[in-house]
Amino acid sequence: MIAQFQTIDDNNFKINGTPYFKVFIAKKVGNNSVQVVCAYDSKLELLKPTHFSDVEVNGKVYGSADELILYLKDVVFRMRDGGSGGDGGNGATDLNYMAFYDKGIVVSSTGADAVVPLANNNNAGLLKGGFLQQDFWIPKIRTSQNADAYNVVVSGGSYKIIGDVFHYRIAMKHITSKTKINSFTYIDLPEIGREFEESTNSTLEQIFLGSGQKISKIHLTPQITLENGKMVIYFSEAGSLTFSKLQFSSTSDNSILRLSGTIFLE
Repeated sequence: MIAQFQTIDDNNFKINGTPYFKVFIAKKVGNNSVQVVCAYDSKLELLKPTHFSDVEVNGKVYGSADELILYLKDVVFRMRDGGSGGDGGNGATDLNYMAFYDKGIVVSSTGADAVVPLANNNNAGLLKGGFLQQDFWIPKIRTSQNADAYNVVVSGGSYKIIGDVFHYRIAMKHITSKTKINSFTYIDLPEIGREFEESTNSTLEQIFLGSGQKISKIHLTPQITLENGKMVIYFSEAGSLTFSKLQFSSTSDNSILRLSGTIFLE
């Protein structure tokens, strides 16, 4: 399989579609092979020794290992300007930061590198990558037996993950039922690649099913559960474990549904 290196921007590249920071160096192995390793930890190997003819750089294969390295080196590495300080009057110290899954390393051009640990309950440090995430998605409302039971003109959701706490907000407008609702109603939550431990503080902020349909938000409680391995929101009726079948009007253009909640992740 050919190793395909491609430039993304000044700070990033990708190999066979997987993105990386430009913190690697290309080295010649023997007469005809090239190896790519992390510039700050040679034990981190991105490309094992590979014949130059099996390596492509921005769509081109080169005729020798030396020529390949000449063009590959700037694709996989970029010297980053960092904070600088005095160097005993002899120049400046360049500081560059490298992030790894278990630590951060401040790389010094004139002295020993400094390892900065990740923060935990007992020590100050760096926050782990992915500690804070936030994004938007388009929620879908459906029933347990019919993915196409409703029509929604406006649907929007936002979420924020802080550590193991997931906050969500959902708003839908102009919802109509396409048919008689005979199975439980639920709303998809975004797929975030993590499972929930428990939910709390789920709030149905506003609901109106449309003209001719009567229901009060005080009679419904959002409940988080799993449906086909995915996190979803059902609505339970007050004082019971029965899930609700939300029958929106088939013609109303003023129906609305707003809810929010917090989920603890594993």
